[in-house]
Amino acid sequence: MTNRHILTIKNLSKSFDKVEVLKNLKISLGLGEIYAIIGPNGAGKTTLFNLITGIIPKDAGTIVFYKDETKQKFFGGPGGEFSKKPPGRRRHENNLPIDITKKKSYEIARLGIGRTFQGNRVFANMTVLENVMFARQLVEIENPISIMKSTHKKLLNQHKKNTGLTAGEKEVKNLEELLKQEAEQRLDFVGLREVSAHKAEELSYGQQKLLAIARLLMADSRLLLFDEPTAGVNPKYAARIAEIFKKIVSKGDKTILFIEHDMKFIQALGCKCLYLEAGRCPWPFFELEVIMKNPEIRRKFMGM
Repeated sequence: MTNRHILTIKNLSKSFDKVEVLKNLKISLGLGEIYAIIGPNGAGKTTLFNLITGIIPKDAGTIVFYKDETKQKFFGGPGGEFSKKPPGRRRHENNLPIDITKKKSYEIARLGIGRTFQGNRVFANMTVLENVMFARQLVEIENPISIMKSTHKKLLNQHKKNTGLTAGEKEVKNLEELLKQEAEQRLDFVGLREVSAHKAEELSYGQQKLLAIARLLMADSRLLLFDEPTAGVNPKYAARIAEIFKKIVSKGDKTILFIEHDMKFIQALGCKCLYLEAGRCPWPFFELEVIMKNPEIRRKFMGM
């Protein structure tokens, strides 16, 4: 049987000072889909993101992520080695199930789960391009500065054949150029290429939201978590973000899970929603129109 899941959560629970924020939550996400999480304030939406990404520990439950084993990373881990498929493991659609319940946040990020936060966390004094380039370095290696000293033999050998360059400094320069080219592609994708040389602090709030998306894509995340991606942006940028989301999942190799209060944005995506209330999921993933037909949910969530 083909397994097209990218994330499964079973009996996930979390309490703060004896207050249950999440209670035995069960979720299954499919690959190549877009999902929205809705619900009133205090429902446990951001807590769920923090648990998935390992920012806070779980009290109970398991989280399994399905890693893509066919993809070769652009840069290797510490030491500069390229990732290789482990032999003898059973796969479904090249998905390798990995229990991430007790993994650290940086380990989860390297497996392919990335997130944004409610606020725009940009490096204000760095250029837009540098912000995106830095995202890959943070995920791939222990020390971002060590990318300047890594050898990455396979990559360098390929470029030596193409360019004939052998000097150490020129080899490093080529690695930087590769990183730069990939970052520029991400900026093209979100429509920020023209401002790539600007400082991040010079961007509008909406543009900084787009920059956050570009950085997440640069980290090569397979599961992308967005915490209120349209909060504080005008309808023009909300519409652009909706189109970007559709393009991200169009190839079927990435999944988006996002928290949102803008119902028009969710309707524009036509995605399924998970309604959270007091840490529980009374309604699993349904279309927004189906959920909003429930009078109790309309009253609690929208005051209607």
